[in-house]
Amino acid sequence: MNAFKKVTLSTVDKIYSFLLLLLELFFPREFNFSELESKVDLSIIKLRDMRHLDSYYFFSYKEKIIKDAVWELKFKNNRQISKIFAGIFCAFLREKIIRGIKMKNNYDFFDEKLDGEFILIPIPIHKRRRSERGFNQCEWLCEDIIKILRKQNTRTGQRTNEINRVYEMIKYEKDILIRNEYTQKQSWSSRAERLEKLKGVFEVREKFKSKITGKKIILVDDVTTTGATIKEARRTLLESGASLVISVVIAH
Repeated sequence: MNAFKKVTLSTVDKIYSFLLLLLELFFPREFNFSELESKVDLSIIKLRDMRHLDSYYFFSYKEKIIKDAVWELKFKNNRQISKIFAGIFCAFLREKIIRGIKMKNNYDFFDEKLDGEFILIPIPIHKRRRSERGFNQCEWLCEDIIKILRKQNTRTGQRTNEINRVYEMIKYEKDILIRNEYTQKQSWSSRAERLEKLKGVFEVREKFKSKITGKKIILVDDVTTTGATIKEARRTLLESGASLVISVVIAH
């Protein structure tokens, strides 16, 4: 019965993806960048508590422009979307973290003194998913965050020292966390089902464990619904020696 259910879900998943591709092929949508840019006001960017331990997001996934932007990034390989979203992360890092910030639960998002190094880690995808899609959009986000910080770091101006501090404290590592099990899309699963299916799907490579021992990590994802994926990824990193793992996603 379980095998039948697994095959059925796999088939439905493939049919669903195929229909979406056909729809996009015959009725292509032109993405409205101006609407997204007006939505993304870097002067008022705020993180919202997802009510899962140490997990935060910028936008509601129910907002059409945000959902369209994630679709454009994830399924149409639009790197420009990644750059826009990365700009949001950088604005937050530059303007908020540098001064310390209190979240709704009075938890210090980062230490006031910003001691130590923070490692930027993307939610990984399985190698089979990578071969299907050709890229990992969360890696794009992290790469673009670092590129923007590096570019800002070379400029001179009033806030050069602050930008230097942000740039120097963030290190990007894409190979530390891997996904060792392929799972079908979780769109129709409950949170409990997702948590069960995702148990043990992530792993920190043994040779990289020393890199995260005692370190603080920013875990980056594009979108989350139940929080099951980031919860399992956080658990894996913490059990592998990380001292703190903060999950930050674009939309929830």
